[in-house]
Amino acid sequence: YASNAIVYHKEGVAIGTGTGAKRSLLAEYYGMRNRLLVAWRLFPWTFPSVWLIGWLQVGRRALQRRPANAWIMAKVLCGLGRRPV
Repeated sequence: YASNAIVYHKEGVAIGTGTGAKRSLLAEYYGMRNRLLVAWRLFPWTFPSVWLIGWLQVGRRALQRRPANAWIMAKVLCGLGRRPV
């Protein structure tokens, strides 16, 4: 116990959930997977639009010349995605 301790928390540092080109493969994987799971479980009527928007994001990553990020997101959308190492 350290009553005088100060803890600084930088959101997203552990898996690289920064914005833009800083977003890691792990962050892309979990972001897409969790978005689909939440839509499926809690708002099933929105799942088709969430899935379609996911494909638009894949296209955006490809246009941004980030093929690895686009590939991992596409695999998740097709149900083939495994967590990147």
